[in-house]
Amino acid sequence: MDDIALTGDEAINMGIAVNGNSMLAIGHWEQPVKALAARGLMNKLDDANYVIAPAGREALEQADRNADRVLADVINKSHDAAKVHAGNQYFAEQTAQQLADTARLSAKAMGHDPGWAARKWSELILKRALELLK
Repeated sequence: MDDIALTGDEAINMGIAVNGNSMLAIGHWEQPVKALAARGLMNKLDDANYVIAPAGREALEQADRNADRVLADVINKSHDAAKVHAGNQYFAEQTAQQLADTARLSAKAMGHDPGWAARKWSELILKRALELLK
């Protein structure tokens, strides 16, 4: 079955009707109940009462399956992003340690302040990284 988009009020009606309750097509609920009936998702019992149709039950089951799929995708993508982030943190820490080592060696050899050397080396490293990204 194709996905069937429901308005908020239609979804509320379907959620109540799926439990075996009839819905009264009066007041606030008249328009959504009649719209569902027109789409074959609810069946009219009498002048005011409607119950869920087999197509409506199937539509709700499909919507639940779709929601489960979307939730699973979100969980999987969040997990994947967390793994990538952890890997990036590891590499960033390694890069920082290597930059600090390079700055210490450079400062010792050239007599510069290690902080100044780290800034200069980081500029060269950034320039090279940007070249590699092209």
